[in-house]
Amino acid sequence: FIGDIIAPWLASHTGKNFSAVPTTDLVTNPMDYLNPAHPLLLISFGRSGNSPESVAAVELANQFVPECYHLPITC
Repeated sequence: FIGDIIAPWLASHTGKNFSAVPTTDLVTNPMDYLNPAHPLLLISFGRSGNSPESVAAVELANQFVPECYHLPITC
Protein backbone atom coordinates (compact mmCIF):
# COMPACT_ATOMS: atom_id res chain seq x y z
CA PHE A 1 0.00 0.00 0.00
CA ILE A 2 2.93 2.33 0.44
CA GLY A 3 3.31 2.51 -3.35
CA ASP A 4 -0.26 3.78 -3.64
CA ILE A 5 0.60 6.55 -1.21
CA ILE A 6 3.98 7.60 -2.58
CA ALA A 7 3.35 7.31 -6.37
CA PRO A 8 1.17 10.45 -6.63
CA TRP A 9 3.61 12.41 -4.48
CA LEU A 10 6.58 11.37 -6.62
CA ALA A 11 4.69 12.26 -9.80
CA SER A 12 3.72 15.71 -8.53
CA HIS A 13 7.25 16.49 -7.35
CA THR A 14 9.15 15.17 -10.38
CA GLY A 15 6.82 15.64 -13.34
CA LYS A 16 7.38 11.97 -14.22
CA ASN A 17 4.90 9.10 -14.40
CA PHE A 18 4.78 6.74 -11.43
CA SER A 19 2.53 3.72 -10.94
CA ALA A 20 2.06 1.44 -7.97
CA VAL A 21 1.90 -2.15 -9.23
CA PRO A 22 1.69 -5.19 -6.95
CA THR A 23 4.48 -7.68 -7.64
CA THR A 24 1.95 -10.43 -8.33
CA ASP A 25 0.43 -8.31 -11.14
CA LEU A 26 3.84 -7.46 -12.56
CA VAL A 27 5.00 -11.07 -12.48
CA THR A 28 1.85 -12.50 -14.07
CA ASN A 29 1.47 -9.81 -16.77
CA PRO A 30 4.83 -8.04 -17.19
CA MET A 31 4.10 -6.54 -20.61
CA ASP A 32 1.04 -4.76 -19.20
CA TYR A 33 3.44 -2.68 -17.07
CA LEU A 34 6.92 -2.81 -18.63
CA ASN A 35 7.69 -0.74 -21.72
CA PRO A 36 11.09 -1.57 -23.24
CA ALA A 37 11.12 1.80 -25.04
CA HIS A 38 11.18 3.80 -21.79
CA PRO A 39 13.68 3.83 -18.91
CA LEU A 40 12.34 2.31 -15.70
CA LEU A 41 13.01 2.98 -12.04
CA LEU A 42 11.63 -0.03 -10.16
CA ILE A 43 11.11 0.91 -6.52
CA SER A 44 10.56 -2.25 -4.49
CA PHE A 45 9.16 -2.22 -0.96
CA GLY A 46 9.40 -5.30 1.23
CA ARG A 47 10.44 -6.78 4.52
CA SER A 48 13.29 -8.91 3.23
CA GLY A 49 13.62 -7.82 -0.38
CA ASN A 50 14.15 -11.38 -1.53
CA SER A 51 10.69 -12.94 -1.62
CA PRO A 52 10.08 -15.07 -4.72
CA GLU A 53 7.72 -12.42 -6.11
CA SER A 54 10.21 -9.59 -5.53
CA VAL A 55 13.05 -11.52 -7.14
CA ALA A 56 10.86 -12.42 -10.13
CA ALA A 57 9.77 -8.79 -10.58
CA VAL A 58 13.39 -7.61 -10.64
CA GLU A 59 14.40 -10.36 -13.07
CA LEU A 60 11.51 -9.58 -15.43
CA ALA A 61 12.20 -5.85 -15.34
CA ASN A 62 15.85 -6.49 -16.18
CA GLN A 63 14.85 -8.90 -18.95
CA PHE A 64 12.32 -6.65 -20.69
CA VAL A 65 13.63 -3.11 -20.08
CA PRO A 66 17.17 -2.35 -21.31
CA GLU A 67 17.45 0.81 -19.21
CA CYS A 68 16.23 -0.47 -15.84
CA TYR A 69 17.25 0.96 -12.47
CA HIS A 70 16.36 -0.38 -9.03
CA LEU A 71 15.66 1.20 -5.66
CA PRO A 72 14.93 -1.54 -3.11
CA ILE A 73 13.55 -0.39 0.23
CA THR A 74 13.38 -2.94 3.04
CA CYS A 75 12.51 -2.77 6.70
